[in-house]
Amino acid sequence: MNLKMLIISTASAVALLAASTASTQVQTLPYHGQVSTELNTGLMGDELDQPLASALEKRVISKSFNKKIEQELGVSGLKVLRRAYAQRVFKPVWTYAGALSLLEATKRLDEHGLVTSDDDISRMEKLINKRFDASRSAKSRAKSDTKLSAAFLRNAKILAGGLSDEGGADTPDLDGPMRSNLTDALLKAGQGLAVFELESLTPQTSQYGALQQALEQYRGLQAAGGWLAIPNGDVVEVGESDPRIPAIRTRLEVEGFYTPVFSFFETPEPDVFTPELETALKIFQTRHGLEDDGIIGNNTLFAMNESVESKIDKIADSMHRWRVQGDMGRRHIWANIPSYTAIGVNNGAYEIETKTIVGKPRFATQTFSDQVEYMVANPKWFLPVSITRRQKVPKLRRDPGYAQKYGYNIYDRETGAAIEAANVDWSEPGVARKYRFVQEAGPGNALGKLKIIFPNQYSIYLHGTPSMKLFDKAQRAFSSGCVRLEDPIAMAEWIAKGDSNLTAAGILEASESGENTRMELDEHIPVHITYFLVTANEDGSVNFLRDIYERDDGIETVEKMAKLYKPKPAAPQDELTPVR
Repeated sequence: MNLKMLIISTASAVALLAASTASTQVQTLPYHGQVSTELNTGLMGDELDQPLASALEKRVISKSFNKKIEQELGVSGLKVLRRAYAQRVFKPVWTYAGALSLLEATKRLDEHGLVTSDDDISRMEKLINKRFDASRSAKSRAKSDTKLSAAFLRNAKILAGGLSDEGGADTPDLDGPMRSNLTDALLKAGQGLAVFELESLTPQTSQYGALQQALEQYRGLQAAGGWLAIPNGDVVEVGESDPRIPAIRTRLEVEGFYTPVFSFFETPEPDVFTPELETALKIFQTRHGLEDDGIIGNNTLFAMNESVESKIDKIADSMHRWRVQGDMGRRHIWANIPSYTAIGVNNGAYEIETKTIVGKPRFATQTFSDQVEYMVANPKWFLPVSITRRQKVPKLRRDPGYAQKYGYNIYDRETGAAIEAANVDWSEPGVARKYRFVQEAGPGNALGKLKIIFPNQYSIYLHGTPSMKLFDKAQRAFSSGCVRLEDPIAMAEWIAKGDSNLTAAGILEASESGENTRMELDEHIPVHITYFLVTANEDGSVNFLRDIYERDDGIETVEKMAKLYKPKPAAPQDELTPVR
């Protein structure tokens, strides 16, 4: 090997490594081995294809190439690619086995709800042929090698939900290490491990895995023809007959909610709504965010008539949301708005779950992630101006005694002086901004016995409520934006399990004391408020929830209707011969 060329390549590689790694430390999972950045010139010799290495060096350090990669993959992607080639002293990243594994990984993107066309596969096959066609110029093969690297990083960016500034798979700032050093992953992929490396970037959660299985299941249903729509009609209750019952039975059976029951005893007519079918219907209703009343009505029929293609799209959308969401942390609170639940999760196990009430569509609860910093027992409620203007002022116009009746104290915002509601003209424009409303702690306080605070720009937090009957409903979008908990004390006690400052007994004592008590947390636990329309249960079954804020593209329904049941006409009876 030409010693001068070796010195130049080595110098370029060292320079690239220094530029790429300056002030950057990247964490990796234990199963990712580190690729050494030390240059072992004793192993280069004949192993290094000098013309190809020179072409790669020229391409990787060229300004035009760097600009193009940065535009497509951002600074993160550029850092990864430059590091990879620098670590190999511009030897090609891709072996033939590696390129074939990348092709296979690209074909498998559909397993993650991503669309890959035949044209995409064909282009990659042509790219691989160009890379390993020895008759092509070094420049052409170098270009193909870097294109394969860019293709890997594009897939990584999609599956990881983005790339971090450090050149690793993107993760929330809240908790947990970076899932992978992508430079390491790229180099391993080039040696034949592209499928494994890309799969390792996807969310390693039970939810994501269950959604993958559901995607496969519903694609199977799609291939089998899906199901037929059920015509509208009168409400049907158990025991009643309706010509749509056989079609409803088939519809629930296709999706796995109903299993035919065979009996040697007398069976009812096919159009009778049996108790067995009612049981299956209630499971369907629960798994679709509906009241499980076991009655066939318009809302249930609308959910039944959603097409299998629409459900596949929703599963794929939820998988995308999980990839963007990233790692929620070892111990966290997950409040999914359409599920109307808040769950305490520890190492993937659901340790506590409580029902929630979320914002009305016009006061939609925001989605975001933050950290719980403190809790307040027997909280006072300091009403936002928007709620004062929207809800309280109209009531005070009708009844000035409303404030005293419901425990609201009113204060002048400028002076802080207490104000009697009867002395205020509540019809005055802008009156809501002049006065602060504070509801004292007590049985009627809108925040209940406890609130869980994670300071944020939306002024959203978790809290209790005196309106417990609302939790009996299946769809619970009744608040002004905050998330109400059915059992805030239990959630607070769960939070305290991992904290050195608090105990479950201390929280219960504070809440029962009646005194307004602030409780600081030593461990700031992550809380994630999300909007997944498809979620998985612990048994792997999935829920298709109602889009209460209409953030999705809507439900696509089946067009072809099922035929109605028509009983066979009774066989004519022979005329009776009179007895003489």
